[in-house]
Formats: sequence, structure tokens, C-alpha cells
Amino acid sequence: LLLNGVMGIGESILLINRPSINLFNTAGAVVVNLGLGIVLIEKFGIYGAALATFCAFVVLNGARVLEVYVLYKIQPLTRYHVRGVVALIVPGALMVFLIQHFDPSLSIHLIAGFTFLLLYVGMLVILGRSEERRVGKECRSRWSPYH
Repeated sequence: LLLNGVMGIGESILLINRPSINLFNTAGAVVVNLGLGIVLIEKFGIYGAALATFCAFVVLNGARVLEVYVLYKIQPLTRYHVRGVVALIVPGALMVFLIQHFDPSLSIHLIAGFTFLLLYVGMLVILGRSEERRVGKECRSRWSPYH
């Protein structure tokens, strides 16, 4: 969801002027998902299905970002996205560690998921807001007639 949220805007941009490209991208993602699903589900079960879907989203959104950049010279990623990636790495690594080194029971998955959410939000708070967000908020609060 994070990947689609950050890079999914390309779909809206392509739908306006180039809907056929978006249809081609979606069809390609379906083919990638089915092909990887056939291979990965047999080997990893439900985790293989999740991995196949993740890979399809990566391919789909990567194609959209590239196409939007080539067609319109717009790209969604900036240096401000680094905070989100850093905030994702620490809790993500801990979650993978918990799931791999403990009994893969429902309780461990729930604990890992809850721990991930808490650490991710905590990391975002610790890393703080970008300078442009802080300045924008100060300007709005200072000049807004609604404060």
C-alpha cells in the first residue's frame, strides 16, 4: 500500500491523456502476478502469493513512474521521501527478524505487525517533518484568517 500510495499517482496522470498505456500496464501486472504466483505459491504457499502480488505492484508502479517521467517530465519521488524509507527499514527489519526467529504462530504475526506499526509511527515522529512542511504550517497559521 505504501508503494502504491507514493507512486500510484501515475495512474491518474496516465488515465487523463493515455488510458491505453494504463490498460497495457495493468494487463502486464496481471501477467506478472499470475506468472510469479504459479511459481511462488508452489514453493512458498500464501507467502508466495503475497510476494507475487508485491512484485506485480513494483513492476506496475515502476512502469507508471517511468512513463509519466518520459511523457510529462514529472516524477513523484523527492529527497523528502528518504525519511519514510528510513522509518520503514528499522521496524521492517525487526518484523522480519521476529517472524523468522520465532514460532510462526498467529500471536507472533500479530505481535510483529503491532510492533511494526508502533515503531514505524515512532520513527516518523523522531525523524520529524520536512522543512517545507514546517514552513508551510507556520505560514498558514500566521496568515490564515481561520486561526
